Amino acid sequence: MGAAARPTTMRRHAAAALGTLLLAALTGCADDGAPAPTSTTATPATIASHAPDVLVSVSSTGGEGSPAPGVPDVEVRADGTVFLRTDDGLGVATATLSGDGLAQVREAFAPVSMRQADYADSDWTDQPTTSVLSTLGERPASISVYGFGHDDEVDDPDWDRLAAALETLDDLAAAATPAAYRPSTVTVVLSPVTEPGRAWPLTPLARLAQGWTATGQPCVLARGRDVATLQEIATHEGREGLVWAGLAVDVRPVLRDAPSGCAAAPADGIGIGWFHRVRLAPAPHRPTPVEAWRAAEAVEVAASAATGQEPPEGQLSSYDTVWSAGGAGRHRWIEVRATYPAQFRDDRPDVPTTWRVRVDAATGEVRALEVEGADVRTASRG
Repeated sequence: MGAAARPTTMRRHAAAALGTLLLAALTGCADDGAPAPTSTTATPATIASHAPDVLVSVSSTGGEGSPAPGVPDVEVRADGTVFLRTDDGLGVATATLSGDGLAQVREAFAPVSMRQADYADSDWTDQPTTSVLSTLGERPASISVYGFGHDDEVDDPDWDRLAAALETLDDLAAAATPAAYRPSTVTVVLSPVTEPGRAWPLTPLARLAQGWTATGQPCVLARGRDVATLQEIATHEGREGLVWAGLAVDVRPVLRDAPSGCAAAPADGIGIGWFHRVRLAPAPHRPTPVEAWRAAEAVEVAASAATGQEPPEGQLSSYDTVWSAGGAGRHRWIEVRATYPAQFRDDRPDVPTTWRVRVDAATGEVRALEVEGADVRTASRG
């Protein structure tokens, strides 16, 4: 792992605060290298986010704490299959380990501690988090290490043991001659943007069921011919900076038997980004994830402009919100009613007490806006 760029200031950072990725796990050990009697237990959610035959899965956030790429750095399955994240094609290569290779994996991880408390965190800000899930012990276990491999000032024998185990995985995979992996399913994560980009190249978006990622981003699942199309685009155009029909696109291959990471929202609510968890009022139709994402951005920009508040001072996530949708055909709309919680108003008399914003579902254009509060003006737009 290469060293990440460092900011000029330092402060202690909890690994969990970086929007943790997957997770880590294996057999535990004490500082003297002897295996610990028990290992930590991976949470049910962690286990469910992987295929059932995983032996070891290692993931990391992007550089300087940016979101995860959605594909493990390296993953070993019980049948000897190895998946590797790459920069080529759709971003995954695969190899196969022999029985001896699997034995070397077990041996490499035997001295690795799977107790979270054994790992020191980096004191530098904006570092990635490396997470490991393993079923090599008596039960699945997981750890997440902030700044792992990127801070050479950390002197921690448990870092060294984990680094040695991961180096063994890399060496075994390289010796097995990886080849490009063609997934049967690809998760396509969508973010509305202002530039139109190229025409949508896959099955028409209206015919694809939209869902949400765990971090609240709109997504669809590509299968069949769409996967072949994505493979061709990735080979000739790459996977970075793709914009199709006004949507920035993030392509995430789904490994064999693993969950897609794109699921329908609960019937009574939707999640938008890390913080927006909003309640749906009864309505003729539900906004699609793309519509909801676009509307959330439009609501925050419009309310901030009307009140003179910077977005961080009055962002939608600070409010109790109820969403509804109506209209038909090209005239559908989304309305957001946001109320600042009464228990916080004495502390923040400068923020609006309520917002009501109606947004065109297709374009994200604000059709009507009302903002009320003791110290802010009321505004409306047609």
